[in-house]
Amino acid sequence: MRRTALLAVLVTLVMVPAAASAQAGKPLKYTQEFNGFTQPFSGCGFVGVQTTDLTFTSWTHFDKDGNVARIREHVAVRTSTWTNPENGRVLSSTGGAFTQTKDLSEPFVTTHTGQVAAVTIPGEGVVLLDAGRLIFNPFEWLFIAGHHEVFFGPFIGAPPPEAFCAYLVG
Repeated sequence: MRRTALLAVLVTLVMVPAAASAQAGKPLKYTQEFNGFTQPFSGCGFVGVQTTDLTFTSWTHFDKDGNVARIREHVAVRTSTWTNPENGRVLSSTGGAFTQTKDLSEPFVTTHTGQVAAVTIPGEGVVLLDAGRLIFNPFEWLFIAGHHEVFFGPFIGAPPPEAFCAYLVG
């Protein structure tokens, strides 16, 4: 999901120049569907592939002078699959949603709130969960609450939960 967050930032950067002509006080809304967005994950003894279908919506808010003041991004994850390409085993997650807010009065500070993923094994329950609140800048974590196995896990080299790997390895 870090790549999803990066994608959200890049899409926002592309649309902000267009927002310069926007009316002060009225947010500019942008929505984009992403189907089959893929990214690798590791830590289970193989390099897996996560494939996600999501809707990205961004609102750019302006101050009274027409300058960008705040950017709010919402990512609604419709489906996400986690695949071991060596044996074809798949786990899935549905219904995650999170919001990122960038308040430009505090440059580079981002607040991330919501559920990124809740991966379940049928009959066993949740084996990978990322939900809660994070506040960070490019240099440090300012606040962490919740359970963040995706944000701090297989996308940055930390091992994912044992049950998650065991199921995908077979």
